[in-house]
Amino acid sequence: MIDRLRDLRRGDQLLLGLLLAHVLVKLAVYPYVMHAELIGDETSYVNGGRALSNALRDLVAFNGFDTEELSRNVVSSGWFMPGMMFLCAPLFVVFPDAPIELIRGYLGVVSLLLSIGAVLAVRRTFGIRYAIGLAVFPGLVPMWSSFTYSAWGDLTAGIVALWFLCLLVPVLRRIRDGVPPSWTEGAKLGLLAIVVVYFRSSTAVLTVGLCLVLGLAVLFLLRGRERVRGFLAMVLAGESS
Repeated sequence: MIDRLRDLRRGDQLLLGLLLAHVLVKLAVYPYVMHAELIGDETSYVNGGRALSNALRDLVAFNGFDTEELSRNVVSSGWFMPGMMFLCAPLFVVFPDAPIELIRGYLGVVSLLLSIGAVLAVRRTFGIRYAIGLAVFPGLVPMWSSFTYSAWGDLTAGIVALWFLCLLVPVLRRIRDGVPPSWTEGAKLGLLAIVVVYFRSSTAVLTVGLCLVLGLAVLFLLRGRERVRGFLAMVLAGESS
């Protein structure tokens, strides 16, 4: 293990150290937020997660699930997007009566995994300097770390949007070189786009705008059969979303 760490480049060693520092910051912040009561929309998202877990449990047990509970807590007025509800549901499948400190801890662990994945995606797409910058800010900001324990969808939507961008940029680079996006890439882009919107509806402007840029790149930078293939991949992305 030590030999592998020594084999890493200096930049990657620094990045690893910053990620470990981010974990320490999150651990230091947790005692201050673990007992914080749910505020505002957090209550709706957590109740929706409980309702989804109850429906899944009833479905597995071949019992008729409570449609009234789903209508009241998941569908409701149609205002809330279901992303955070789906994210919370696995916790309540295992711990139906999870206390607030467990809810906060679970959300913190999930956001940690998503954040580390986003940093590594930036490392792969944009290079080590941008990954280090992201690990420093907001990774080492205590206030940001405290919000990673919340049940609001804004922060999670931002992290997933970064994943979406890291998938989009390599596709644009290949289009510039005359290579159309593949069917798989189109499907992944569509799925990630809808995931981002499911966590925060206002991100629809961002995802639609980026997909429009991709569509224009296919239209103006590709020719002949490659343009048709690229257009079909974009159609698949739209269908996936």
